[in-house]
Amino acid sequence: MDIKYFSHSDHEVMIAHFPGKLSTTYRELMYSFVERRINIPDNIDIVSIITDDLIANSPLNKQLSINKVNYINPVKNKCFKWSMTKKIPLILMGLAESTKEYCLVLDGADVVMLSDLDDITERFLTYGKKVLYNATIWRFPDMLIDLVEDRSQYGRYNYLNAGCCFGKTEHLFNFYELVQEIFDSYSSYIESEQFYIRKAFDKQQNNVFFDYNCKIFQNWHINKEKVEGNVIKLC
Repeated sequence: MDIKYFSHSDHEVMIAHFPGKLSTTYRELMYSFVERRINIPDNIDIVSIITDDLIANSPLNKQLSINKVNYINPVKNKCFKWSMTKKIPLILMGLAESTKEYCLVLDGADVVMLSDLDDITERFLTYGKKVLYNATIWRFPDMLIDLVEDRSQYGRYNYLNAGCCFGKTEHLFNFYELVQEIFDSYSSYIESEQFYIRKAFDKQQNNVFFDYNCKIFQNWHINKEKVEGNVIKLC
């Protein structure tokens, strides 16, 4: 029987993200989730940018393959020089290809699913936003980019992380168009798509926010765990 993981808000974790050093610290755990059986509602597409040199080791690609879930990867079977900011136009390409009402945009190198996504839309709608990103305790890049009023009210997970997001496909496309416009307007180059996404988020907080209650996404910044049978509560 699979162990069930619950976030600090008592929601079963759907999608786990292990960004940066966390993918090394929790490597064994992350790959242990790959074999989990998952269900994706029919009205949701998954967009993930995974280059051919990384696809064999992508936990997300392995899990989706095991579960026979097709996903949109605009760089599949293509060779080009990679940079983080290329994710912005590539995600736009993926969203343009989607025919589904909703999309999940997920990093391929450090994201894996823990449970079925049957009620992901219901959890998403509780925030009253058009686009929802996963939340993190780290500010990256470590500079003042987005101003969130009384940020501390959202608890530990009070910064946006661009590695996972969910929303209606048309709303995601519109938001990433804004991100692309901001990127194109900069005379100096910053090698971080998250910088430009946070810039766009700063302008669109009425419509775009982060999953501070970890109802859908769990960034694996774990202080401690409370174990009860096959249930682990993440704190």
